[in-house]
Amino acid sequence: MSLKLNSSGGGSVTLQEPVTASTLTFTLPAFSGTAATLASVTNNGVLFVNGSGQPTSGSALTFDGTNFANTLSANASAGIRVTNSNGGTSTSANTSYSNGTNSHEFGILGTGYTTYGVLAAGDAYIYAGAGKNISLMADGGGAIKFGTGAGGPEQMRLTSTGLGIGTSSPTQPLSIRNAGAAYLDVAGGSRTLGTNSFTFGQAGDGVVAFFQRENAAMYWATNSTERMRLDSSGNLLVGQTSLAPATLGASLAATGIISSAVAASTNATTAYNLYSTNGGAYRFYVGMAGTVYATSTTITAISDQRLKENIRDLDDGLDVVMALQPRKFDWKEGKGQNIKNARGFIAQEFEQVLPDMIEEWRDPAPEGEEPYKAINANLIPTLVKAIQELKAEFDAYKATHP
Repeated sequence: MSLKLNSSGGGSVTLQEPVTASTLTFTLPAFSGTAATLASVTNNGVLFVNGSGQPTSGSALTFDGTNFANTLSANASAGIRVTNSNGGTSTSANTSYSNGTNSHEFGILGTGYTTYGVLAAGDAYIYAGAGKNISLMADGGGAIKFGTGAGGPEQMRLTSTGLGIGTSSPTQPLSIRNAGAAYLDVAGGSRTLGTNSFTFGQAGDGVVAFFQRENAAMYWATNSTERMRLDSSGNLLVGQTSLAPATLGASLAATGIISSAVAASTNATTAYNLYSTNGGAYRFYVGMAGTVYATSTTITAISDQRLKENIRDLDDGLDVVMALQPRKFDWKEGKGQNIKNARGFIAQEFEQVLPDMIEEWRDPAPEGEEPYKAINANLIPTLVKAIQELKAEFDAYKATHP
């Protein structure tokens, strides 16, 4: 083996064959001069080769032996930050990576510090500065998947069709699936389910449930105005905010009482309209002056003997009918039927003859006065009795005056 040292033309060392030694050892003296440096490498910059093939270093990309990061300059518009979970930096150091509304970060927090007021050490985060957006995009028919736990499982998927929760194949813009019982729970603020929350979902096979889990009402609105509510007592109110039958609107009370209030006082306005589509005509309606309109004047009342006891002859007859005082009168403006020349009875006079047919009217009377009186004028039995008495008298008269 031979060794040739050439001190000219580049200082090369050449090994030429034949090699006869099995081991070749070179011992170089220790370097005792000044260490070579690159003037362009600053701030722990990572070395790279530029477009001209010259070694240089980026002023933004740094590695301090523990942390690897892109340090944002004053004019930078974006950056990426990765923090080693075993190293980390202080909260004050974190602010040096922000650049106003142009701050963008991605990282895993180091040991012993928090950021943004909600994350703890070891949490991973994606952060965009004020007024900036974070975009997750999947092109070519792909999907964006979300899951928790080691290796999943997948819990949510965003596809070109929509967002699926509990399903990887959403069929609508929002699909929520849960085998056995699918629900959508919404809680206000930091409240938990059961306080200030509602649930919409499947309560069983074929059953759809809409729950307000707090002692509060459900509202329905159109054009930003409430139209209907179901209050906490189970009363359904249309055009009303509380169960008040005298307030404009309608209500179906949980007790089964149906009420409506209309802003009218004449028969030109009607309510409780019953219309037959087969007959093409109204069958029943009530005018706001109190008139009941119907295609038949017949009222069928139950009268089965099996439902009655203590049956006896009626003692009201001709004498009672003769004691009644039929009248003609004008209703005051906006009162009663609101008409002139009405025919009927005066309740106080009627009460003197048949007090058991007098009832109280619901409209409130003036303060300090007794309630308004109404007549339950079921006079047909009495009139029949009177006719029978007249017939008996007539027959008796005919018998004595042939």
